[in-house]
Amino acid sequence: NHAPLTPSAPSCLHPLLACYAQSFLPPHADNAHLSLTLALNPRSDFDGGGTRFEATGLVLSPEAGHVVCFPGSLRHAGHPITRGRRYIIAAFLWLDGFVEPGAWAEDWR
Repeated sequence: NHAPLTPSAPSCLHPLLACYAQSFLPPHADNAHLSLTLALNPRSDFDGGGTRFEATGLVLSPEAGHVVCFPGSLRHAGHPITRGRRYIIAAFLWLDGFVEPGAWAEDWR
């Protein structure tokens, strides 16, 4: 039920390195077609953390080297870190001709 992605050259402006230490990021949507986070350190370095999706409550906190990719319009938050530090690279992608389906959250329920 998802719109097909057609091949195009993605644009990625200002990827950022983030460090979360006993903190969180409130719910929001990104100004991008696709958002991704790349985990840089092992889960044993911290407790908590991850990306929490508002519509479902699902929290994804992958091991180092793994990526979480999702539509930028999907509301999400940084789940609280309770011990240690979590390092990620966040990137925001735009694709020529990208057409976003109307109800991403509906498909995730």
